[in-house]
Amino acid sequence: GKMGEFRQSLRTRSTYLRLEDLCRQIDLDIRKKEDERRRAEEREAKERARRERAERFRKRMRHRIKVVLGMAAVVLAVVLGVRYFDMDTKFDEQMAVGDRWLAEKDYGRAVAEYRKALQIDSGRAEEVNGKEAYVQSVMRAEFGMLLDELRTILKADRNRFNDDSGQRLDRMLEIFPEDEAAQRYQRMRERQQKGRRKY
Repeated sequence: GKMGEFRQSLRTRSTYLRLEDLCRQIDLDIRKKEDERRRAEEREAKERARRERAERFRKRMRHRIKVVLGMAAVVLAVVLGVRYFDMDTKFDEQMAVGDRWLAEKDYGRAVAEYRKALQIDSGRAEEVNGKEAYVQSVMRAEFGMLLDELRTILKADRNRFNDDSGQRLDRMLEIFPEDEAAQRYQRMRERQQKGRRKY
């Protein structure tokens, strides 16, 4: 009987030891999993902190870039504004020179000055072209008036040239030297002058 009890106690002890080992192993596994979970949480917290730092850095950089770009835009606007104002002033001054020549009825110089203004600001070609078209219309108007006066004077003087008719013809030849009517009257005057020289 005692042997049986001994065997029984050994089995019981062995079972207890196995249970104790099993409990120890379970406890180690639990601690290991907790350690892994804690390390994972720490890694995740570090990663989250790194992402937050990176996002804050990106926000700061975006803000700085906006400030720098804003300042650059202001500087560029000021530089371009000054340049445009300067160019605009020079253009207007050059156009005024052309207007002075136009007022003095020197149409060739007026057009030349307007074209110089176009070299200053090629973006205002329409304005310059308008001025040149106006000069052409003034030239045609003056030429037409001179032609009418020349015809009237010649008719009154029986188609003979005098100082008044000669001055008008000279001006017509200044305005439109290639004009057919001006050329015709020029030939007529030359014939008269040759006829006078013979006598």
